[in-house]
Amino acid sequence: MNFYKLFLTVFVVLFISGCSKTISLESADTVNVGTVGTVKQFNFENVMYESINVKDLLKEEDLKTRFSFIMIDDDYFNSVSDIQYIERFETLQMPIVFVDSTKGHIPFMRESNQKVYKKKIYSEYNDHPNKATIMLRYTQPGLADGNFIWYEQHEDTLSKKNFEILVKEIYGEN
Repeated sequence: MNFYKLFLTVFVVLFISGCSKTISLESADTVNVGTVGTVKQFNFENVMYESINVKDLLKEEDLKTRFSFIMIDDDYFNSVSDIQYIERFETLQMPIVFVDSTKGHIPFMRESNQKVYKKKIYSEYNDHPNKATIMLRYTQPGLADGNFIWYEQHEDTLSKKNFEILVKEIYGEN
């Protein structure tokens, strides 16, 4: 009879812990995310979100020390494709995540083969057939490396699973 009580207790504990709404990403102790706009916030016990204004991207001096990365929603893509933002991203040299882009990474980079930036904003580029969340690491003027997480056009937005993949990529675990 004690075996059944022990088994039931272990089962209940495992079931409750498995149904928990928060899980810990194994990638870091704390992941601090700066968000511009209404970026979907996924519930992980070690992920903290802080909303920042698009203008703060230009003004705030401590962005790189406060945040692990910055996520920007598509309502602000025209603003952040302006050269002053791109130059700021290049000086920050931290991951910037563009959520739900349908136009690729080009609007968010200075063209490296030209000395003068072609003044285009996000909305002037052609659409791609799919949406993607783009993570760019700006390394120096005109250069960035990054990853795309592609999803079908009918999908609403970045999923929790893909967010976890993105964080692991940022921390070099993929």
